[in-house]
Amino acid sequence: MDLVANVDDRVTWVEGDILNTDSLDAGMQGADWVVHAAALISYEKRAEKRQYEVNVDGTTNVVNAALHHGVEKLIHISSISVFTRTGGEQFISEKTEWEPTPWTSHYGLTKHLAELEVRRGEAEGLHVAIINPTIIFGSGFWKEGSTSFFYRGARGLKFYPVGTNGIVDVRDVAHLCILRFERDEGSERMIANGTNSTYIDVFSRIAKLVGNPAPFIRLKPAMTEIAWRLLWPYEFITGRESLISKPTARTTACILHFDNTRSLSVPGFTYTPLDKTLSDMAVLYKEASKKNFPAIPMAFLPHHLA
Repeated sequence: MDLVANVDDRVTWVEGDILNTDSLDAGMQGADWVVHAAALISYEKRAEKRQYEVNVDGTTNVVNAALHHGVEKLIHISSISVFTRTGGEQFISEKTEWEPTPWTSHYGLTKHLAELEVRRGEAEGLHVAIINPTIIFGSGFWKEGSTSFFYRGARGLKFYPVGTNGIVDVRDVAHLCILRFERDEGSERMIANGTNSTYIDVFSRIAKLVGNPAPFIRLKPAMTEIAWRLLWPYEFITGRESLISKPTARTTACILHFDNTRSLSVPGFTYTPLDKTLSDMAVLYKEASKKNFPAIPMAFLPHHLA
């Protein structure tokens, strides 16, 4: 709830569990729109069973409840992990199909299966939309998830992976959801991607914002393949997810370019520039660093509406 402290008094909160159908029924009573954003993101082998339950079975329950209560529209927050990875340079659009490869993660598999559940709901009469965000940047729990990119970069990194990936501001993903609800854009899926950027560029910008030197040691793919194998015993013994896993090592070596043309066709929507996202994060990071890094929510409105 720390992440929604600035809107706490404007929302009616109902605690529930997507694996508990009774709580879903209670939460969807009288609902016109539903955003399904719950998922378990992990690259640990030991988390795979739970990940399947949350990501696949949980989505099944959400879709069934939405159908039962006659929800007007369901937006499913999916992932770019559902798109086939080939291991080299790749241009990815909404038309890129799913196909398991050596670069496929279990997380990607479960999100693909979740999308199939959403499409099943569509076939049964539910109006749906799917949004596939790239790496989401924003303020939050600094040592967890994608926000840890900033935390690690700000604390100083010597190494950087060779790949390219997409980045999107969390406020833009929220804004896109609202616009998709307010406008009948059909049931097509939509990639949410503000920019394609190399990891060295992102980490260098973060370092500059906090006054640290940029990373200078290039992690070649062969090095990351060795690294995840060496770190696996640490994960097994401690139960903690290691900094580099097999899926993350292989993904960060890929040159991925995500097409955001479809999202930019939504009337009234634009993306926040990466420099603005990072500068906003830097302000909150410096504030959080003085207080042992509590979660500090960002102001919701996108920059062009604020």
